[in-house]
Amino acid sequence: MQAALEQARRGHGQELGEVKASAARQLRAEKTAARHAVQAFARDLLPVTDGMDRAVEQEHGDAAGWRQGVGLVRSSLEAALAQHGVVPVEAAQGDGFEPREHECISELPAESESAALTVVAVQRRGWKLHDRLLRPAEVVTQRLAEASEPAMGVALPAPCDESSGAGAQKASDAPDGGEDHTSPDVAVVQTVEVQ
Repeated sequence: MQAALEQARRGHGQELGEVKASAARQLRAEKTAARHAVQAFARDLLPVTDGMDRAVEQEHGDAAGWRQGVGLVRSSLEAALAQHGVVPVEAAQGDGFEPREHECISELPAESESAALTVVAVQRRGWKLHDRLLRPAEVVTQRLAEASEPAMGVALPAPCDESSGAGAQKASDAPDGGEDHTSPDVAVVQTVEVQ
């Protein structure tokens, strides 16, 4: 009985050792995979850095040619980003304000009710990684000067209110409970009066 108990302990010890060794191998494999996870992304960005090097080294006498070269480098960068699921947020003049993807940074008075809550200009493009918003598009919108009675009793949020738009969601989604540290830029919200 004593010998059987001792043999069971040794067998259990060997199994426990194998489990620990397996867990250690798995942890090493995960660390290696995490360290090299961006390898394909980095490799796809190398032609972009090569293009930027050529643009910097080039003489700036031909401004149109230099601008075209920089445009090609930009297209190359956007293609590399798109291969990995990083795409720009659609925002253009005349589009409707989309609070899930746009952040209003300024407002202009609208001339008509149909022009209200439309994008007048895009100040900075937004970006998504697959279906997750990385940064909202910063837009200037139009808003009716006087608040009129909402249609069918539904009040529309003001695009530049702190409580609406992707900028408000972005801050509340931050892991530290409020502050967003994804961009060092600071947006100043202002209302522009057109005469």
